[in-house]
Amino acid sequence: MPPSEPSANPTIVGQNIDAVLAMNSADDLNITRHQRAVEKMVSRVAVPGFLFAILGGIILWIGINVGMMAAGDRPLDRPPFGWLQTTASLIALVMTSVVVITQNRQGKVAERNAHIDLQVNLLVDQKAGKIIQLLEEMRTDSPTLRNRHDAEAQELQETFDPGHVASVIAEKSNAMTAETEGDTPEA
Repeated sequence: MPPSEPSANPTIVGQNIDAVLAMNSADDLNITRHQRAVEKMVSRVAVPGFLFAILGGIILWIGINVGMMAAGDRPLDRPPFGWLQTTASLIALVMTSVVVITQNRQGKVAERNAHIDLQVNLLVDQKAGKIIQLLEEMRTDSPTLRNRHDAEAQELQETFDPGHVASVIAEKSNAMTAETEGDTPEA
């Protein structure tokens, strides 16, 4: 996929859309030839038709071999169908590898996107805190607005420390886990 062209619409929304498209285009350009082949394979096997084709092939293989045995001919693959089992095992091995390879790449992209989300959320928190701070200053400076103490606005204009928030979440999560394990009956 070629890099996205700059948008004719210079709005902030248009710029954001262009940035996301450019990021996705960069991801597509960084895919190796082998990764692209694996993802193409996944797109072909990750459809219901592929499942039906496999099931149809298995039924056909068993039917042909049982039919040959019933007709008195030598079957291609006698029950318990060793060739069929070997083929199914090899297909399962390849499909498992393909899925794991694809999930690994998708996991890396998701991790990067989560990091970007965190950065954006921190920036939004800083901007919201600054807006609240400016509104509070405007309220205290304006002769037409009643000057009063607003504890909630005072608290909200402070930006949060991500490290502190992470440790509080971990503490509460550990406490909830300990409570849950304490409620579990012993065997």
